[in-house]
Parts: sequence; structure tokens; C-alpha cells
Amino acid sequence: MRTQNISLNSEEKPLWEEWEDNSIVFWLNDLRNRLRIDGYDTLTTNNIRYWFYDIGIGAGDFIAKKHYDQVQIRFRNASDIAFLKMSGIIK
Repeated sequence: MRTQNISLNSEEKPLWEEWEDNSIVFWLNDLRNRLRIDGYDTLTTNNIRYWFYDIGIGAGDFIAKKHYDQVQIRFRNASDIAFLKMSGIIK
């Protein structure tokens, strides 16, 4: 995902580029279904934040951006992606 196609504020832009290697991409429908399974009725940025907080990832440790039919999430630490894999949330 290219940064020019999504809106980033002045704080997010350098982090988005810095965290590029620590990213995962969800299809919108897959992420929406995952959130529903975990009790969230809609796919919103706030619900993504709450969902990650509930599973142990702090709000300042990732940036989530929608781009067409996908959501890309970039993390401060690769260990967060490892945690998601070990938890069975992603493969």
C-alpha cells in the first residue's frame, strides 16, 4: 500500500513508513467477520483499536488504514505480529 493513496496525519506518516516491514493486510470482510466473532458489531477504526487493546496490543503500537477493500495494519514491533500468529488470529 502506498502512503499517497491513504490519509495520514503528521504523526502517523513517518511511523507508517518506518513500520512498513511490520505489516499485515486483512480483507475488509475477513476483518469485519473477525470483529463480529469477538463482539464488535461494526468495522471502525475505534473498534479495531478496542479489539487490539482487548487482546493485549496497545493503541500506540499500530496504525490501521483502510485502502479500497483491504485494511493494512502496521505495527511498531514485529513481536506483535508474532503474538497474533501464536494466538491463531492470523496465519
